Amino acid sequence: MDSLQQLFEDYTKKFFTLDITSLGVTEFENQAITGFKEYLMKHMSLLIESVDNTLKEHPKLRENWTIHKKEKRLLVMQSGNLVFERRYFYNTKTDKYAFLTDNLIGIEANERVDKGLKVAICNEAANQSYFRTAKATCDGRVSKQTVQRITREIKLKELPGKDLSKEPLIPILHIQADEDHVAMQDGSNRWHRIAVAHEPRKKRGKKAIFQTNLMFLTKLNLPKNFGIEFGMRFVKIIIWPKMLKFMFMAMELVGLKQLANIYQIVSLF
Repeated sequence: MDSLQQLFEDYTKKFFTLDITSLGVTEFENQAITGFKEYLMKHMSLLIESVDNTLKEHPKLRENWTIHKKEKRLLVMQSGNLVFERRYFYNTKTDKYAFLTDNLIGIEANERVDKGLKVAICNEAANQSYFRTAKATCDGRVSKQTVQRITREIKLKELPGKDLSKEPLIPILHIQADEDHVAMQDGSNRWHRIAVAHEPRKKRGKKAIFQTNLMFLTKLNLPKNFGIEFGMRFVKIIIWPKMLKFMFMAMELVGLKQLANIYQIVSLF
């Protein structure tokens, strides 16, 4: 095994022999970055194995833990694949097993993907496909199925609801409903329905018109008559009932485009 000193000397020797005049700035940058990433992965691997050897050589640091076996591990990171070996320990007092080195350096158990890469994947997946996300974040070293799993593991904090009783009265609420086929990440095509609620439109300048206080609701596979049902559910659950006098609802009917702008007035009293 190479020492940290030898590894550093080999890297610096290779780096300082790069000739920018023959490579050009673009290729020089590519080779320099690639070389550093390779060095970084090897350097981190040696550091981790050094920590593991310290635990092996100093039993006082691991009281009641005995060496069971040694295993190799691969961790996919943004800069490359981190490969290293560490020992599996057994606790004679609690009868439990653990990779003590993994715990010391903050690596999740049974996880192939680094936490930092997970964050990058979630950020990218919001704007593009799973395949392109894998390509953009780690040169395609994880599959699109892995990207999908990571994004679905996200647990968002539930935000406190707004106290609508203190909001000003809304004389009219507009609810517009529509439906269409939407291409999904898994390649399937699903019937998708969405409703948008907003207060009466306001003018901005001479021509611009915009909706105020937009709120969106969507759910797959709603019933065909979802327009009226969806609107009433929206009003009763999300909008404070006392804030409304009337509700205008617009629903585009499938196959009847000429009825797209028909409004149905529903009294709430």
